[in-house]
Amino acid sequence: MTVQSGISYFNDPRYREAAQSIQQGEWKVALRSLRDLAKEYPNQQDISALIEEVIARERLEAGSIVGRSPLAIYFLNRRRLTALAVMLLLAILALSGWIAYTRWLAPVRAMRLEQATLVRSLYEGQVALAESRYEDAAQLFEQALTLDPDNPSAQQGLEKAQRQISLARLYNLARSLEEDDPLRALQILHQLQEEEPGYRDVVQRIERIQERATLQEQFQAAEEAYQSEEWERAIDLYTMLRSQDLDYQAVTVQQHLFESYRNQARLLMDVDKPSRDELERAIQNYRMALTLQPRDREARLNVELLSKHLEARRFMDEDRFAEAALLLSAIHSVDPNFLRGDNRRALYYALLQYGGQLQDAGDLYGALEQYQAAAGLTGVDTTEARMRARLVTVALTPTPTPTPAPTP
Repeated sequence: MTVQSGISYFNDPRYREAAQSIQQGEWKVALRSLRDLAKEYPNQQDISALIEEVIARERLEAGSIVGRSPLAIYFLNRRRLTALAVMLLLAILALSGWIAYTRWLAPVRAMRLEQATLVRSLYEGQVALAESRYEDAAQLFEQALTLDPDNPSAQQGLEKAQRQISLARLYNLARSLEEDDPLRALQILHQLQEEEPGYRDVVQRIERIQERATLQEQFQAAEEAYQSEEWERAIDLYTMLRSQDLDYQAVTVQQHLFESYRNQARLLMDVDKPSRDELERAIQNYRMALTLQPRDREARLNVELLSKHLEARRFMDEDRFAEAALLLSAIHSVDPNFLRGDNRRALYYALLQYGGQLQDAGDLYGALEQYQAAAGLTGVDTTEARMRARLVTVALTPTPTPTPAPTP
């Protein structure tokens, strides 16, 4: 039997009670305790031997040992006492070992385990800090401080982790407010920049919010111009806005910019007797509108009609009235009131001039056709065309030859 195997019952109070009863010669009390132990530790031969020894001692004292010589009884008792002494010695050794373990070895082992836990917590806390896992780092440093409350590394690490947690909370709050309350978000980001310069992308976020604020101001100004029908100003502001951020309020900006281009072109076309410069600007506005909505029928048609009208004007400058009249007539067939009737007036002039050229060339029938076409226009004073047509008609009417008078 080893010391270790005996620890299980040597520490039992009933065993100590039995040992004390044996020393006092209270055999019956000792037997009760030993038999209880034997039931609980059935594989311990030492307990069985001790029970036999106690029974023998009890019988010896009661005079129940008979038929033996005094010498035999002496040796028997001595052997039993020796066994009992050995068992008691083993029990004492086991108890001493248990006491030594609990008083010296266990505390040393616990202290080493505690030290290892402290070192591991500090190391893992530093790793968590380096990996920006600040919540984990804080827990690890707090664990280290429960083991060593005055540990400077744990105190410093916990302070850093808690500071980073606080900064992260401010940062996340600012991010959540960027859309709904950019002013508050900007204040928080400035606070972060003061407390921790270079923290994450705070500088870039401040710049983006400021840019967005500028975009918002420009958008509001463009919308005010749009609502006031200041089309040129609206075009400038919307175009500037798109050059800075194509995605900002993209749907509204694109639609309102298209309408501003189209309305500005209409405005230029709606003046009385528009100049060529105004008509060219109208074409340019319509073309810009088409870059935004390429299928818009009004813009496509007016670009075509305006281009023909300007070309006809150039033909008239070069006295190419036949070509001018052809273009102006095509426009007139699509929209008789194009450019508030200016196209019709230009057509009337071109027909008169072309008729005059034909008349000068001796083509009276051709001239008459042009004068009659001019006279058939509505919305213009056709007096001259009708007069020219009558003159040409007279010229084309043959003069009757006088019949000679008969000789009386």
